[in-house]
Amino acid sequence: MIEILSDAARVMRDHAQACYPRECCGILLGREAAGRREVLLAIACNNAYQGDQSDRFEIDPKDQLAAQKKSRELDMDVLGFFHSHPDEDAYFSRTDLMNH
Repeated sequence: MIEILSDAARVMRDHAQACYPRECCGILLGREAAGRREVLLAIACNNAYQGDQSDRFEIDPKDQLAAQKKSRELDMDVLGFFHSHPDEDAYFSRTDLMNH
């Protein structure tokens, strides 16, 4: 099970709204213990995809490195990633499934 704390959820929501109608993306940091993952920090990242960003994203490699550094500084783990589906339902796209 994964729990996303309210501050992290707010960052995700605010980032999605700021990027709209483009797809947002980011990295989730937190801790895992006894099969439970707790997201303590969501890091908004730059969508570096060079094409139509309405349905595609690519996390900027510089943001990935910065998030990994931050996770070590805070003694947290990278637990996952997030991205939006502007004007779409929540589902795994073909691209999501190919790249999981």
